[in-house]
Amino acid sequence: MNNYIDLRQKNEPNLQHVKNIFNTNEIKTVSACPLCNSKQFLVTGRIDVNYLIENWIKTRNFNPIPLAYLNKKLEQRLCKNCNLTYYNYSITDCEQLYNLLATHNYYPAFRPEFEFVIDFLNNKKIKSVLEVGCGGGGFLDKIQNYVPLVLGSEYSQTAIKICKQKNLNVTDEKIENIKSKFDVVCNFEVAEHVNNLKEFMQSCLNKVDKNGYLIISTPNPNGVLNFVGDGILDLPPHHQCIISKKTFEYLAKIFNLKLTAYYETKLTYAEYENYVKHITHKNLESPDIAGFNLTSKILSGHSHVVIFKKIEPKKQLKTNI
Repeated sequence: MNNYIDLRQKNEPNLQHVKNIFNTNEIKTVSACPLCNSKQFLVTGRIDVNYLIENWIKTRNFNPIPLAYLNKKLEQRLCKNCNLTYYNYSITDCEQLYNLLATHNYYPAFRPEFEFVIDFLNNKKIKSVLEVGCGGGGFLDKIQNYVPLVLGSEYSQTAIKICKQKNLNVTDEKIENIKSKFDVVCNFEVAEHVNNLKEFMQSCLNKVDKNGYLIISTPNPNGVLNFVGDGILDLPPHHQCIISKKTFEYLAKIFNLKLTAYYETKLTYAEYENYVKHITHKNLESPDIAGFNLTSKILSGHSHVVIFKKIEPKKQLKTNI
């Protein structure tokens, strides 16, 4: 929804014989930026909630949006202060949504940003890692043999079962209930799912050991998704916000963190094919390596990653008066 969309009011979708996850009449409106509390924003898109529900039913055969939002307009807002993109309604997710999505090959075994982060772990000789929202354990599986202590936290019981089948160390404990601290706390494509990014950041940082690191990857709004988008998965209730590089810099400032590394994933050929299809409305009839090589020089891939270093406050020397 990065391009401005203002759809005509859609008729109410046919909800007969459809699995509705939520049964609530509560409507949660958002009056200010959920990160910095600013009320200064630009409207960057609008979409009819009826259209969203219709597409969930069509593509997934269930509806994760409370029926209280029928006939509402979802408005996408870009905060002028911290550059976070958020929405005028807080249509939140739940465990059941991810349990249902897990049946659609939802959890990837590999993400392009994994290699960048693994190189960092090796160079720093990291001894302990906590992955928050570990999904099916794709990242944990790749590091468990050379990082001495590896733990994943996850609230989808379906995802936890997938991890257990790989003999991964995973808990369903909330972050705040995990007692240990770690050299690295990381999360991949998780932060955009939370409706209180500031609180989530603090919870993660509380588990980072002295001079440790917090690593976050999210969809990159300045990459290929700016042209292609991720459909209904890019919007509430699945994604609650869009986090830009400027927002990462704002987070470093308010939490007194050192932004030690920033990385944009490279454009993959599959992403290039989707990009061409989106702008030309045609499928590539044959491999276009030359076009891919040229495009990949100017357009990054799906995700971007930031590595924050936790800076311990300097102790003040006591002075005798």
